[in-house]
Amino acid sequence: MKISNEIRVSFGQNLSGAFGRSNGFGRIRFGFAFFGLFSELPGIYQRQLSGGKKQVFKRNFHSPTNPQTPAQQARRSVFASGVVAWQSLTSEQKSVYNKKAKKFRFEGFNLFMREWLNSN
Repeated sequence: MKISNEIRVSFGQNLSGAFGRSNGFGRIRFGFAFFGLFSELPGIYQRQLSGGKKQVFKRNFHSPTNPQTPAQQARRSVFASGVVAWQSLTSEQKSVYNKKAKKFRFEGFNLFMREWLNSN
């Protein structure tokens, strides 16, 4: 079955219009299935402008640590108490935060948590 050039062009335009092109971060992705687990190619790649030209850099994988220091645990408990405080607000109080947060272009929960964490 032949696909007419008009259909092919419109399909391509729809795909590019729907998905677009990224700004370059994360466009090169090598997976386990093709290259294997211990190959040099899998990893996180980033494209940057360096010296006026685009270069691709491979970034090292960083495994985060969780030291669970007393300060970290204290901050986590403050955050958890803020979430509980947000959940205990009435819908009218939440709508006030949502209206105030619109000028910052985020949700009321985020504004509430920012105020909660800055005050504690």
